[in-house]
Amino acid sequence: MKEAPCPLIQKATRLRVPFCIKAVCLQFHCGFFVVLSTGGDVLKEAKRFEKWDDLPDVLTARHIAEFLELSRSTIYELFNEKEEHRGIPNFAIGSSKRVLKSDLREWISSQKENK
Repeated sequence: MKEAPCPLIQKATRLRVPFCIKAVCLQFHCGFFVVLSTGGDVLKEAKRFEKWDDLPDVLTARHIAEFLELSRSTIYELFNEKEEHRGIPNFAIGSSKRVLKSDLREWISSQKENK
């Protein structure tokens, strides 16, 4: 099992509380999104993106959704919009969509200008 990032996650893992309850509680405690099995084992940890500098240079819909506090489905809708109609500029890698961090910054600025 992967070591948990904070004492609260370690305690919740030992208590084996139902995973959805632990994930919700832990997400807001220490800035980590945690997926736990029904047995309480940590299956996945991902750092939440709360500051611009936390974001990687190439972004996924999940990164953008977390940062902008929008749903992933909203982000995918914006990916499918044309850029001239307020869509987020993106590119495909296989069937996955990606966005350059610099393009997202420009898109956010353009949204503020086009109120």
